[in-house]
Amino acid sequence: MKKMNILYIANKGYFKGGGQVSLWNLVRRINPDKFIPHFICPSQGAFFDTLTRDQISVDIISYPHFKTLNMFAVLKAISLIKQIAIEKKIDLIHANGPRMNLLSGLVAKICKMPVVWHERTLVEKGMWDSDRFFSFLADKIICNSDAIRERFLKNGKIHKKVITIINGVDTTLFNPHVDGSSVRREFNIRDNEIVIGMAGRIEPSKGQLCFLKAARDLASKYNNLKFLIAGGIFSECPINYKRELEEFITKHNLEKKVIFAGVRNDMPQILAAMNIMVLAADAEACGRVLFEAMACAKPIVATNTGGTPEIVIDKETGLLVPPKNSKALVKAIIALLDDKDLAKQMGVKGRERVEKYFTIQEHVRKTEAVYEEILNGC
Repeated sequence: MKKMNILYIANKGYFKGGGQVSLWNLVRRINPDKFIPHFICPSQGAFFDTLTRDQISVDIISYPHFKTLNMFAVLKAISLIKQIAIEKKIDLIHANGPRMNLLSGLVAKICKMPVVWHERTLVEKGMWDSDRFFSFLADKIICNSDAIRERFLKNGKIHKKVITIINGVDTTLFNPHVDGSSVRREFNIRDNEIVIGMAGRIEPSKGQLCFLKAARDLASKYNNLKFLIAGGIFSECPINYKRELEEFITKHNLEKKVIFAGVRNDMPQILAAMNIMVLAADAEACGRVLFEAMACAKPIVATNTGGTPEIVIDKETGLLVPPKNSKALVKAIIALLDDKDLAKQMGVKGRERVEKYFTIQEHVRKTEAVYEEILNGC
């Protein structure tokens, strides 16, 4: 059988968050007997380097910002993508992100080839959803959660080409037996100290300030807690936000309680070092850290917005609370701190749920089925 060439158009050349990790997890496991991956990235960076290391062909093209409406830049990008698609004998384009979706949709129409869009984000109220407006350009639209799929609701219906394929996690890499002692030693966390942690890039919508408000209240009730925040700062983050977090820590004497771990390449060990994992985001489309923590059998406290309720079952694999509500966060964390059997049971149930529904193998299988359906004209 002829191998099919898939052109992935990525929105970043570096690892900003779960989107790039999910895409990398997909392409490194895709069936090499059926598909050959090729990539376009907007810049170099750790994601670009990882693809190159894995011997995947990568081209660099600068995508124009449509806000400036520079038609010369738009036409140039379309021409370059078209040229690569022809040279690589591409059979299908898989785009990731609004700008990439529109560009790939136009190229696909010109070259008469199919295109898949991968939707990984929610759209806030008042924002213009360009993907929804131009959805006629896509042959298939993969959404990371039903919460994202709802973006494409028109006249009470969602077109059959818009489907949900939730992310998957490597359950061998993330598992209950991972040793977190190296992380605890790194940050001088004693054996008798309980670590409550969160992971994600540092920005207001991720809820670090809400987490710290909960930490303030919890630290006044328990003297053996540490609060671990893993994640880096990117250019999109307001310049004063990290300073606001640091000032809050100083004001409430939390310097010896709160740990900023920064960007990490050892997430299994980071999660293993935690006793409870918290997702305090305003709304997460499909939080990758949820799968990873559940795979490590960690009990979860998370906000009940976005795609999170599709992943975490309230009172079974974790506790769900309203967003921007530190008091509710405190109450849920205390419930787990005071009932270790409940916390352990939720961790076990979380692992079982991941193994049943959210493995990377299942994610890849469903995505490959989309490719085959389109390419076989089914």
